[in-house]
Amino acid sequence: MTRLLLYTRERTCPDQELARRCLAEFNVSYVEINISREADAAQTMQELVGCLAVPTLVIADEENNPIEPPRTIGQYESVRNVDRGSIISEPSRTGLQQFLIRHGLLPAA
Repeated sequence: MTRLLLYTRERTCPDQELARRCLAEFNVSYVEINISREADAAQTMQELVGCLAVPTLVIADEENNPIEPPRTIGQYESVRNVDRGSIISEPSRTGLQQFLIRHGLLPAA
């Protein structure tokens, strides 16, 4: 069974608030992992994303591993709002909605 992880940090930002508002509006459940409080989570996110971009959303298995390895991104490319398969970081409202639809967490509009 898959689940949605939402990586955040202690100090909130507009992107984190947007993700939380959208998930509430879309009525999508998620597990929040705060990288400020969980050092292992910060390390995991660094390995998966290549940086500590929050919010990052991950479609994960029961052990919090992505259901598929994320697509790689170029050395100088931004991770912002890029659907990398099972991971999206700092998504826009539309980017998040499309990501959730693609993974079956929202019905197609």
